[in-house]
Amino acid sequence: MKTIDQSWIMPLTYGGVFLGSGGGGHSLLLQLHLEELLKPGKTVTLLDLFEIRDQANYASICMMGSSELSDENPMTSTECTNIINRLSQLTNHKHSGLFALEAVSLNILYGVIGACVLGCPLVDGDAMGRAFPELQMTTFHINNIACNPCVFQDNRGNCYEIFQDDTFLLELGIRKVLFENGGIGFLAGYENPGSVIKKCLIPNTISFAAEIGREIVSAKSYQDMLAGLINVSKNSVYGKCIELFKGTVNEIERVQKLNWDNISLSGSGDYKNHTFSILVHNENLIAFKDNAIAAMVPDIITFVDLQRLKPVPNSEVKPGMELAVIGLPAPLALKTPRALDVVGPQCFGYKTRYRSLEQMNASYYFG
Repeated sequence: MKTIDQSWIMPLTYGGVFLGSGGGGHSLLLQLHLEELLKPGKTVTLLDLFEIRDQANYASICMMGSSELSDENPMTSTECTNIINRLSQLTNHKHSGLFALEAVSLNILYGVIGACVLGCPLVDGDAMGRAFPELQMTTFHINNIACNPCVFQDNRGNCYEIFQDDTFLLELGIRKVLFENGGIGFLAGYENPGSVIKKCLIPNTISFAAEIGREIVSAKSYQDMLAGLINVSKNSVYGKCIELFKGTVNEIERVQKLNWDNISLSGSGDYKNHTFSILVHNENLIAFKDNAIAAMVPDIITFVDLQRLKPVPNSEVKPGMELAVIGLPAPLALKTPRALDVVGPQCFGYKTRYRSLEQMNASYYFG
């Protein structure tokens, strides 16, 4: 059992951005709100999966919608209480703890906020292992477990009780509400007993994000940071980080046919005379070095600003920035044939079979 206090906030913030693979955004207001909640002496209990009780019930909370709108539409914490209490009334169950649906970017902080406000433990695990844009891209859907029932509150305070076994239809319904009501909303759902939660969640993702974040916060140089990231990741549920490229952002252009963005870089240092590009659709999905595929979803492709020594989401990437591109293998739960049917490259419109970072860099990982 671990406890989250104020000293975790900055590591979780930067570790969450790193694991977001360019997506999920970053919110200063959310960070400041959590600092206010976790005043000195206030903590949140973080439960390992083996510490949760098989017969007790646990539920998830998450923010949904455009991360860019999060600071324009600040949360008040009351929505956490509203949606969880409504879910408890629907199922007639009390919740022994919460878990984050995705333990990255905004939602890793929102999970801690929810547990703090409700005075309950937070489970050290999540259902995505990185940022994904849609609800079917979760380990619950991969394990044929529906988010039924769930409660959704839009940005205007309207609350919806939703009963839907089909996750794709649930996703479409919630997106329609988001489009019509401010672009930001809050979900409570995936209530299940601990025995199911243990089966579905990717373990230790919150504590791993904090470890990643501590290496970032304490780094005095990029090489120091990279060595620390490799050290904490090599024995994790993910896999060892790998530097994919270093260079300067040339341009960010729209690929109309795919409705994606393309971020292109020109190399520096050891990568001089080489080029790198990343296809982006919410998150960084496919990376190319000299026009050959270098990494692809569900593996994580993330940017580190070499001037600030901090990871940056795609929304903050600008031409002229000096970036390192870091790859991180996805957890095995996202690499099964069943998982790749909903999180592989083809699910985003790119017609190619998934090849892992380990396959493409065998000498680095197995040499």
